[in-house]
Amino acid sequence: MLISTPSSDATLYTQQKEENEKQHCNLAIRKITVATIVGEGSDAMLTIQHHQLVLAALGIPGDHEIFFQASEVLPRRIN
Repeated sequence: MLISTPSSDATLYTQQKEENEKQHCNLAIRKITVATIVGEGSDAMLTIQHHQLVLAALGIPGDHEIFFQASEVLPRRIN
């Protein structure tokens, strides 16, 4: 998914960001990567979040817990 906005204060960007937080589990199930570009021109910043499911062993054979993880790459300037 690609999100682009001139400002992090933009109303539609804020709404989309909140919706993504609500749908985090669904994004993880589908292994969605979200690339977000905030700003314009040489001041634009790129952030990448990869949502995925993680299977964690609980120490009991055959017993596992599934949880959702979002890993985020630090924002980078787009040159």
